[in-house]
Amino acid sequence: MKEHLIDSERDKQPLSQIIGQVLVNNGARGMELTKQLMTVMEQLQLPQSQGAQFGNTVFVNQYTNDYDMVMMIPMNIDTKENYVGNFEKMIRYFIKNGTKHVFLRYEDFATDKALTAIKKLKLGTITTAKSKGGVWEARIDLKAK
Repeated sequence: MKEHLIDSERDKQPLSQIIGQVLVNNGARGMELTKQLMTVMEQLQLPQSQGAQFGNTVFVNQYTNDYDMVMMIPMNIDTKENYVGNFEKMIRYFIKNGTKHVFLRYEDFATDKALTAIKKLKLGTITTAKSKGGVWEARIDLKAK
């Protein structure tokens, strides 16, 4: 299935539309689309969770109690170029608010490009490891503001 991307500079989408389109783009992956959507929405309701949107990218963030670590799930329907900028904005937000460590899992080339940009900007130290099934894991140790 071809990914449906929407340039946020031309047509910014609401958070719910982005989450829904990401699930459609990724396919149901063995789970009904409705169940996947409910899982994401439930995660956003957890006490230490926060959704953030930059352009047509939504970041579902689950923080530790002291907010110094976060598990980030990027959900993107923006162009790959815009996604890299959106990712950088999210990282800068974490730094500004005192988050020290970011953990994420990803499968796409755009996230790899975003991590490379973060490294070049010297916003943090990045460690990646490939896990089973082609999914990559990354840890970003952020630089203090």
